[in-house]
Amino acid sequence: MDATLGELPELIVEVALRIQRLSEPPSLASVLKSLPAESPHLGPDALIRTSATIEQAYEESTEPGGAETPVRWAVEATYEGSIRFEEHHLEDKETIRPIIESLTRWVASALVQMADLPLAFLPPDPAEGS
Repeated sequence: MDATLGELPELIVEVALRIQRLSEPPSLASVLKSLPAESPHLGPDALIRTSATIEQAYEESTEPGGAETPVRWAVEATYEGSIRFEEHHLEDKETIRPIIESLTRWVASALVQMADLPLAFLPPDPAEGS
């Protein structure tokens, strides 16, 4: 993060909020309704929600001619943006701490909002351990 030619550095950030091991497809509308369109401002700018994805994972049948069956679902919302650093951030790195703390609080809060959705999860997989 070196400033060159009078330009102050910026950190490009992508945050993906994901819930997986769902037993049925989630309602994308309800997921998006629970999440803001953008993060709180991290300096002069906010992270903007750029995409949301519902993923369906398949498992191949072990029987000849058997069909693939969906075994798990996931939902993910992605936020992108940049955090610009001012001259005082370069002079005193402790001034960066409030920006990072704000980001981590927001991520934690968004994950709690997603966890509060009425989603159907698969039971724990014994092969994954405890």
